Amino acid sequence: MPSKIERLTKQLAEYEAKSRATRAELQKLRKEQDRQARIAARKERSKAIFAAGTVVEAAGLLSLDRTTLLGLLLEAKGNLQDPQKVATWKRLGEQQDPSQKSTDTGTGATA
Repeated sequence: MPSKIERLTKQLAEYEAKSRATRAELQKLRKEQDRQARIAARKERSKAIFAAGTVVEAAGLLSLDRTTLLGLLLEAKGNLQDPQKVATWKRLGEQQDPSQKSTDTGTGATA
């Protein structure tokens, strides 16, 4: 018959083994969760890029070369602090695409 010390030592070893297995499983689950979060973020970014490209196409700007389009957008970005310009741009956009209902706060940002 094993002594109490031997029994507790065996029990401790079993608990430690269980703990290691549980930690490994937890680490595996966290890695999978992180992977899923990265995939979701990448999909959301791709969706936003596609939407931006659709807007560039709708505005008839696809014929511009990359640097000209970038310069145009950077200049517009510099004017985002002017609420009157943003409101004017918003009205123009709504006139071009009246089916789009405005839900943003007027900052020029899209949802």
